[in-house]
Amino acid sequence: MRTLAYFTFKDLFHDRWRSLLTILSLAVVVVSFLLLSALSRAYLVFGRRIQASNNLVILSADVIDPMESSLSVDILTEAKQIAPDEILNAFPEIFRHLDIGGKIMQVDAVPFEEMPTAMALTLIQGHWPTEAHEVAVSEGAVQITPWSIGSTVNIYGTDFQVTGILRAGGNNYTPYG
Repeated sequence: MRTLAYFTFKDLFHDRWRSLLTILSLAVVVVSFLLLSALSRAYLVFGRRIQASNNLVILSADVIDPMESSLSVDILTEAKQIAPDEILNAFPEIFRHLDIGGKIMQVDAVPFEEMPTAMALTLIQGHWPTEAHEVAVSEGAVQITPWSIGSTVNIYGTDFQVTGILRAGGNNYTPYG
């Protein structure tokens, strides 16, 4: 056994560069395997957490960016009358990208009573907005800003108080024009 170890070390040190490259190559393979295993596990957990919603977003014709779409209330009423059994709710949504506190953020606004179901939102801290100048923000926005419950957020020159922190469950929108 001693002889085997002696010749192994002698062979390793005989051509040091080849041995070093072999060890580095093996290390890259092992680290890559570990990283890919962790990544595949994260995808598995992430994939189970998101639930598909049955939301349908209707945009005006020839619109690529939802911010440019504009529909009248008559269209929403007509859509609900076309398929009353399949369409449970029809309501407007305001979709904008805003510069809030130096950060570009996506802002979605829907009628208050539709907020939890329309956006697949879960309140994780605080309470839902009940007053005109209150907002709930996503946990992602809280991570990149100094906002917390009770903070003041200025949007288009109007101050809003943060009353809740939300977790978005994800939406699978199918836009039709």
